[in-house]
Order: sequence, then structure tokens, then C-alpha cells
Amino acid sequence: MDIRRSRISSEQQGGNSVVFKNFCSSLIAVLVVNGCATSGVGSDFPAQDFEKLYQEFEGRAAALRETYPEYPKVGTTYLSFDPDHKFQVTYYENETRSWLWYGGNDIALPSEWKVEERDIGEHGTPLSGEARTQICWKYGSNTYNPSTGNTGGKFQCTVLINALQITVSSLDGDVFNLSSGEVPYSRQKCDAPDDFVIQTENTLFGIKGADDCLKGE
Repeated sequence: MDIRRSRISSEQQGGNSVVFKNFCSSLIAVLVVNGCATSGVGSDFPAQDFEKLYQEFEGRAAALRETYPEYPKVGTTYLSFDPDHKFQVTYYENETRSWLWYGGNDIALPSEWKVEERDIGEHGTPLSGEARTQICWKYGSNTYNPSTGNTGGKFQCTVLINALQITVSSLDGDVFNLSSGEVPYSRQKCDAPDDFVIQTENTLFGIKGADDCLKGE
């Protein structure tokens, strides 16, 4: 397989190093929930501001759990968006196998996946609260993450709520037949398939990033 065609999403490989950091820098309140290092929060950070951010996070998380119950649900195709990798399509075929349609690829990438509870993060950071629930993917050793340069062949994990917070739509079933290993077409990163109805009001990056991407801005 041509390694240039085997690009892996940071959401799904090395996600802690991209999505997790962006998440923590965007929502300081989640330092408590997700177990990020608290050294970035000064002792003079207003308690009322911290509480407000925390409540906003809790509201968004609750709304997303209602929109996407049992995420990630087997037999479902999800669309996600983040500034680094733009739109990505993932189909969860069964309890251990998923398929990624990444922008620019002309094949669907198979992955092993799992959800597990962890006490220690990939970089040795103690985890607590929701940060303990991690979603992990393992792609082939001949794949790589174009954002981090990490190669596949081992499980890479991110906090489950982080992955949920960049989810913008879902469809029942394998609507694009990704489990065949093929993709309908080689789409660009800002090309979200028309089958999806994009919902961004409760996501981490909001409507502006996705809209600008769709408009080519």
C-alpha cells in the first residue's frame, strides 16, 4: 500500500496530542473533568469564570450525548470536524473494527478500536473523571498521521468526550460501503458528503470553522 494514501486522522491516531490539547486550551474548566495538567491555570483565575466554563461544557456534553446516544454506536457512520483534519467520516462496523474515510485518500482505512477506562494517560499524566474513559484506534503499521507524523501499528487513544465533541453528524448503517475498503470518491478535506445534516451548535469548534471550510475560506 502506498503510504501516501494511508493518512490517519489525529482524532483517531495520536488524538491526545492534537484534539486533547486543543480541547484543554479552549475550555479551561475541563482541566478538572479531563485531568489535564493544572499548571496552566493560575491561582488567581476567577472561580466564577471557571464555574461558568464548566457549566457550559457540561451543557454541551449533555446535548451531544442526547444527539449521539451510545457514541460510538456500532452500525453507525459519523462525520467529525476539527481545524487540523477538517471533515472525516468513520463507520463502526462492529465492536472491534472501524473504517476511516479521510480527505484525499482513495481507500477506506480499517482500524481496530476499543473504549476502555485508564488511570494514566499516554504521556504518563494521571487521569480522573471523564478523562478516564478513552477511545482508542489502531491502524496498520504502513499508515501515518499527517499532522503529528506518528505511524500506525499500535493503539492511540483520546478522551471519549473529546471525540464526541468534534462529531457533527451521523447516519445509520454503512451508507458509503466503507467496510469494502473502498470510498465513493477521493474527497477533499473540506468536502462533507451531502448525505449528512451537519449540526455544530454544541461541538467544540462551533459552526464558523465548519462553515468556513465548506465555503473554502
